[in-house]
Amino acid sequence: MWQCLLPWLANNSGKELLYLHQGGILGNETMLPRYQRKFGQTQKA
Repeated sequence: MWQCLLPWLANNSGKELLYLHQGGILGNETMLPRYQRKFGQTQKA
């Protein structure tokens, strides 16, 4: 990802960039244990 962004930054230094990390196909599933450890178990709505 950064290999694509660095050349863009060199040509667009006066612009802002918003980077959203999507986490891939299983992003939500793989992040669930991390959130549970950090914030504790929550009940599903």
